Amino acid sequence: MAVEAEGAVGDADPAADALEHVAAAANEVADDQRRIARDARSLARRHRQGRTWTQLLEDGTAVGLVRLLRDSATLLVATARRFQTGLARALAREGLRTREIGSRFGVSHQRISSLMSRRDD
Repeated sequence: MAVEAEGAVGDADPAADALEHVAAAANEVADDQRRIARDARSLARRHRQGRTWTQLLEDGTAVGLVRLLRDSATLLVATARRFQTGLARALAREGLRTREIGSRFGVSHQRISSLMSRRDD
């Protein structure tokens, strides 16, 4: 008779599940960060060569960089929230109270309660 290991298929682990999203987001953000570095250097070089900020805005260079920075940051924040929520739920399943989880995360127990009451993303 086989014994099912803790955390086996069918025993959902919200923190482990969220880690798949962390890994995917990290790959995407790493690609974005390389592009941001290239675009920022190019923008600075073009400005030093005499292009005005107005010209760089009009050709979309500066706006594109702002958009990429914003989108990358938004993805990181959403991913962090999803992992924090999954980890809080996993810790609660292990018996930790919201006050204990909040203390370990450096946030209030109310924040933990709010995170855990959210529907899954």
